Amino acid sequence: MNILYAEKDIQVRDYISMLLEASFDCAIFEVSSEEEIHAIFDFGDHVSLFLVDIATLEKDHTQVLKAIENSKVATVVFSSDKEDADHPTVKSILELNSLNHFVVKPFKDVEFFPIMENIIESLPKDVENEAVNELIENKLFEEDEDVTGSPAIDGYHGAPQALREKTKVAQVKAIEVYDHERFKRVRLKRFLNFEKASVDIFIKLGEEKYIKLIKENEEGFKDRILNYEEKGVYYLYIENHSYEDFIKKYRELAFQNLRDTLNSSDNEKIIESQVSCYDAVIQMARDFGVNDTVIMSIEQCFQSVEMMTKKTKSLNDVIKTILEGNDYISQHSLLLSYIVGQVCSESPWATEQTMNKLVMAAILHDCALKDEKLAKVNILDEETMKKLSPNEINIVKNHPLQAASLVAGGKSIYPDVDAIISQHHEQPDQSGYPLGIGSLKISPLSCIFIISREYTDYLLQVSRYGQLNPAELKEEFRSFYNQGNFKIPLGAFLRAF
Repeated sequence: MNILYAEKDIQVRDYISMLLEASFDCAIFEVSSEEEIHAIFDFGDHVSLFLVDIATLEKDHTQVLKAIENSKVATVVFSSDKEDADHPTVKSILELNSLNHFVVKPFKDVEFFPIMENIIESLPKDVENEAVNELIENKLFEEDEDVTGSPAIDGYHGAPQALREKTKVAQVKAIEVYDHERFKRVRLKRFLNFEKASVDIFIKLGEEKYIKLIKENEEGFKDRILNYEEKGVYYLYIENHSYEDFIKKYRELAFQNLRDTLNSSDNEKIIESQVSCYDAVIQMARDFGVNDTVIMSIEQCFQSVEMMTKKTKSLNDVIKTILEGNDYISQHSLLLSYIVGQVCSESPWATEQTMNKLVMAAILHDCALKDEKLAKVNILDEETMKKLSPNEINIVKNHPLQAASLVAGGKSIYPDVDAIISQHHEQPDQSGYPLGIGSLKISPLSCIFIISREYTDYLLQVSRYGQLNPAELKEEFRSFYNQGNFKIPLGAFLRAF
């Protein structure tokens, strides 16, 4: 299957392309401009899926829309701004195909990849390889052939030879099969991001023959990789058991970007980087458990929240910026990190270790949830349960214990984080879940977390549906939480906000 991916940001493009290649049997044509989009479409009707950031399109989108409509490709439109959903071009694209989607960046892997999987599974099988097979049957890509005179390539509008060669190789590799039980395939150029090989790297010589090309920790391998690229090698391979290590190293680029951004004065960019990093940590914890990499990433999250808190005159500005985002689970976790830190700082337990416990719980408390709709459920009253299936109700009820189990079964630098997570939906009147315990059985740190989470939920809700009314909220909190182990945390919240 062939995917055309138009994205100006090379780091984003590399990351998404790498994960797509590892997850699906696909060849990806990466482009960064409208001219290159035309070149690919004019080459022939071989693109099954088109991913595009609206920023890659120029002012006149007529030709791109015509190319999409004529090719009848499924389309996912990326945007860094939710307002682009109302863009006339985006609206026109979305109306072309029932499979088309609009995904706001930064998006979550757990939301994006199910969309991709659904689209790919819904595409007719004969569409995926028909054009590629035809090209191979016609021997357009024989090594000795002069491709510059091929009618299929003459429609390139003067596109550079490098793009033609990239397309030629991608077409051939689109039908490549490999040993999924042993390997993950990775685009050759991904390895050029590393000065030292983080894993053993293999090359495929035949249907069942793979040899180790580069050893783990080997340095100075880039020239060799580039030589293979010049010979037409498109993918290299890493063993499945090494994929976790490789992906965590690659995701460190997100945290490097965060570190670089923290020194800037642009709070919006810092918050965007933080949301991306939170999403990476949550996804890694969900995929691989709470391992050393997740712990290290969480510690970097601690530092970024602390730095932002110190450099920002008013936390309200940070909260306002976070509320403008659209990545609910990561956004909720980041906002909760700031709020629970402030509440803790006004409590008798205001130590660095306690704050870090609470921030770690904020990052991971919903890591057992993959559905944003379910993550937004706060109470399981009769009205709410009418809107959910029995399976969804079960997922919501059990997610605190599942997340706590994930944390308890992994690496941890702080005790009691799992207990905080397991109780984060409990309430003083025993109306919470999963255990329905009351105010005297809920730990004080969990009480801080619960009040902070309730405030976070309130802020996210009013940012979408209404006006903020702090006085009314505080009165409700005084009435509901002024009991048992909630009394002192309530006082801390009222002082903080």
